[in-house]
Amino acid sequence: MEKYTEARSSSNVIKIIQTLAENGEIIIENKSYPIEFGNLYFINCSKKYSVIPAQKDDYLQNTVMVSREFLDKLTELLDFTKETEDIFKNGYFLPVKHHKIIDDHFKKMSSVYNSEKAFSKALFTAKFLELLNYAVSSL
Repeated sequence: MEKYTEARSSSNVIKIIQTLAENGEIIIENKSYPIEFGNLYFINCSKKYSVIPAQKDDYLQNTVMVSREFLDKLTELLDFTKETEDIFKNGYFLPVKHHKIIDDHFKKMSSVYNSEKAFSKALFTAKFLELLNYAVSSL
């Protein structure tokens, strides 16, 4: 199995990944999580992590990255700072049963990310919060 390592992006970036492949592992710090179709992985990019798919050529993932500053402001405003710290402190893995719903969140975020249309930032933030809510509600 070939190692497919993601470099640390920055101490100021967090990442949420949804895997669209089977087999392999994602290592966050020293903890290993299986790559299974549709699952979510919450990563603090200042920590060491690796994505190790069994078949690198067939590996696909949805990814959203936001600044730590954005996350901190959002969670402070909505009063769930502690829960978010628990999720991103050492990374978090969440098995997902309804992966198509999660995939739709990523697609909607992608479609409005660079948009100048009214309310596009609000739509991006709402879908991002829905992804965070899956993790917060599972704590």
